[in-house]
Amino acid sequence: MNDRIARWAIESIYGPHVKVGRIEVEKRINSTRLRVAPTDDNLAALFVKRTQPGYQQGHLEPGVKHLPSIASENQNRFRASLSDPIRAPKSLLSDDVRGLLVTEYIDGRNLKSVMAKSVRPKTFDPAHFMKLAGKALASWHAMSSTLAPTIAGASLPSSDSRVASFLDFSVWNILISREEQCVYIIDFPGSKILARRHRDLATFLHSLLVIKLHPMVMVNPRPWWSWKEAYSTFLASYLEQEGLELTSADYLLLHFVT
Repeated sequence: MNDRIARWAIESIYGPHVKVGRIEVEKRINSTRLRVAPTDDNLAALFVKRTQPGYQQGHLEPGVKHLPSIASENQNRFRASLSDPIRAPKSLLSDDVRGLLVTEYIDGRNLKSVMAKSVRPKTFDPAHFMKLAGKALASWHAMSSTLAPTIAGASLPSSDSRVASFLDFSVWNILISREEQCVYIIDFPGSKILARRHRDLATFLHSLLVIKLHPMVMVNPRPWWSWKEAYSTFLASYLEQEGLELTSADYLLLHFVT
């Protein structure tokens, strides 16, 4: 199966004369991910994500399906709106029937894997990346006004306004470039859902807590980052970018959603 998918991706992007070289496979609960390298070293590797056709993610409402074509559309629209140091890989191909999405491959480190380390990497500044994460989510929410009429109901920014939800904006969907100059946002939503911005804000907090409450992190005698400081930095960056202030009711809602 993976060999056929890899061959389809390489031939669709580069042509039938290009052969598949190395394939690296990562299996997750909800998807299979491939890094597919062509035999021609002058051509870039591809990233392929496979989900079950019509797959419904656990954090979506009943009846809401994930479609690779929508994920591709969301990814490229967001990518076009960005500037360094925030980036998104270019989506190249999608197939809803087979549940396939092909994008550029990014050689980067997952933010979750870095924050789960027992010792802080020498050049890693958690506050810097929390600020970039907050700015990235604010940029995504700012797109709400450009999605109408595809998504009805987008309104002017306020703490209670509906936005196009990222659905799973988390530390494991942020890649850090090898030189630590840029971050890449990945795993875009394959559904178009309007929700309160609190949903995505709470999802990111939840992702920090997932790392911090992991047994291996909890027993670390020398913790090098605080989830409270990390989230406060993220949230402050988000609010500054959006020009918003949260009320006490907003903070209570964040606590409830998380």
